Amino acid sequence: TFDDAYRSILANAFPLLAERRLPFTVFVATGPVDEGFGSYLDWDALRQLADSGLATFGGHSVSHGHLEARRDGEDDAGRRSRVRREILDSLARLRAELGDAVIDAHAHPYGEYSRATEALLAAEGLWGLAQQSGAVGPESRATRVPRFPLYHGADGDERLRTALAARPLEPGDEADPRVFLPPGEASPQHWRFRPVPGAWREQGLACYGADGTPLALARDGAWIEVTLPAFRPGRNKVNCTAPASGGGHAWLSRLWVRADEAGTWLRE
Repeated sequence: TFDDAYRSILANAFPLLAERRLPFTVFVATGPVDEGFGSYLDWDALRQLADSGLATFGGHSVSHGHLEARRDGEDDAGRRSRVRREILDSLARLRAELGDAVIDAHAHPYGEYSRATEALLAAEGLWGLAQQSGAVGPESRATRVPRFPLYHGADGDERLRTALAARPLEPGDEADPRVFLPPGEASPQHWRFRPVPGAWREQGLACYGADGTPLALARDGAWIEVTLPAFRPGRNKVNCTAPASGGGHAWLSRLWVRADEAGTWLRE
C-alpha cells in the first residue's frame, strides 16, 4: 500500500510492480490532488495506474489533516461531523474519478484515529488501515488493520525481511480500550490486555516503548499488564513481540493519541 498519492509511486514504484504483476493500493488525499500540489499525482496519472489493472484506490481524507484534533470553537459533535465529511467526501471524489477501481477502505492520516472514528467506519462498512506495525490475522480489527511502515530510514532489506516474517499477535480483550485521549483526560499508566492465543510463545513476550526501551510486564492468568511510559501529545506507541512457531516473530503495536490542553498536538 502507498499513502498520499505522491508522484514517486508512478515514477519509481510502478515500473517495478508492473514488471512483476504485483497488485497494490494507493490511499489518496483528494484535496492535494484537486489543488494540483506538485509532489502529488494528478487525476490523469491516477487513471493511468487504474488502467494497468494492478492498482486499486482507497480514501485518505480530503485534507490529510490531523482529523482527531479539535478546531477552534468545535465541540465533540462538530468534530465527529467533520471527520465523517473528510472520510466520505474523499471516497466520493475518488469514485467520481476512478470508478470501480476504488475500494471500501480508508487509511487513517498519520495513522491517527479514535474509537468514534472506528465506529463511523464500521457503520459505513469501510475498512480502516492503520500505520502501526503488525501482521494481519483472522482476529485483526477491520477498522485498524496493521501495516508495517517502510519509509526512508526504515526501508532496508532487513526491515523488509522482518515484516515479511511477522505473524499476527492480537490484543483481544482490553481493560481500557481508549485510543484517543482528549484534553483533561489522564493518560493510562498501564495497558492490560488478554492476547488472542496463536502460533507464538507467550514466555518470550516482550514489550517496548517507541524508543525501544523495554517495558515491565506482569501476568495475571491470561491477562498481560504492561507498565506504560509517560505519554506526550501526539502519537504514542507500544510494540510487543514474541517468538513465533516456525520462526520469525509475532508482532503487535498499540497506539494512543494524546491531545494537549488546546486539543491539538504537533503539526506536520
